[in-house]
Amino acid sequence: MVLEIGSIALGLREGVIALIALVDGLIHQWIMDPASFDLMAVGQAAVERFMDSLAHSSTPLLPP
Repeated sequence: MVLEIGSIALGLREGVIALIALVDGLIHQWIMDPASFDLMAVGQAAVERFMDSLAHSSTPLLPP
């Protein structure tokens, strides 16, 4: 299945993996040092920016 967002087509599986990696990484860093950042605020901003980047990207991040 291909998910078309904005001007790019991203495989649904790859999109989900990328989103999980982002969230997993944030949680891992927060667990290591909970006082280093506000997980809810940073997490929300990071996920929103990730989703926005999919909608506004016209070139792939990596070559084919």
